[in-house]
Amino acid sequence: MVKNLLGKLNLGWMIITHIKNWKHVFFNYFGISHNEYINFKFRDGKSVKIRNVKEKEDTSGLATICEIFLMNNYCPKEMKIKQKDIIIDIGANIGVFSIYASFKAPKGRVYSYEPFQIHYNRLLDNLRLNNLKNIFPSNLAVCKNKGKRNLFVNKECSGMHSIIFKNNSREKMVVNCTTLEDIFKENKVKQCDFLKIDCEGAEYEIIYSSKKEILEKIKKIALEFDNIDEGEKNGFKLKKFLEKNGFEVVLKGEDQHQGILYARR
Repeated sequence: MVKNLLGKLNLGWMIITHIKNWKHVFFNYFGISHNEYINFKFRDGKSVKIRNVKEKEDTSGLATICEIFLMNNYCPKEMKIKQKDIIIDIGANIGVFSIYASFKAPKGRVYSYEPFQIHYNRLLDNLRLNNLKNIFPSNLAVCKNKGKRNLFVNKECSGMHSIIFKNNSREKMVVNCTTLEDIFKENKVKQCDFLKIDCEGAEYEIIYSSKKEILEKIKKIALEFDNIDEGEKNGFKLKKFLEKNGFEVVLKGEDQHQGILYARR
């Protein structure tokens, strides 16, 4: 309990020191603010617009901004994004990481992929708000084959829609899919400096189905994984697979069910 309290106090202090309109952030967090959107104004000039966290169907915005912009969850010291980097963002959600990557690589490019239409529309809205020209969004899921797949909607958490997990959901929608190989081909990407993946279970088929020559073009990977089974769909086996393909890999386990994988050449 003490550790949890200290973590919250530390996060609160980080918000105050990094965000200019921190009072509005706290009003938003505690449900005092009832605006549909809130604009996070960072002290270095960046701004990110998200839907009010009070609304049940979307509770991930504030947490995502804190994790990416303040805690650097995807980009610890050894995984930093450089000015001219080419970045691929699979599972872009409302575009928070894509915006972060765009700011870090102003002379580079960010290719963002998000299949859920509501999130994709908000991603476009965020890009307009920040006047970002080096992000190239696509309303697509990424998996092992091109075509169409069912996307299962998670009513409890908008950040957990999945083409793998049914989430006990009665709601699903058909989405268009592409592959990692086609992302390289269609965008004429010769080298991906940073690949970020957060796609609720589809990470395994994306990586395992990619040809060796595609994996060789990737320099860094930051990937959220779910431990689905004891066979091939777990962080440990994914680590071994990437190591065989020339990466140095570190697993950061959040719990027995999921974690973050960092890989680099």
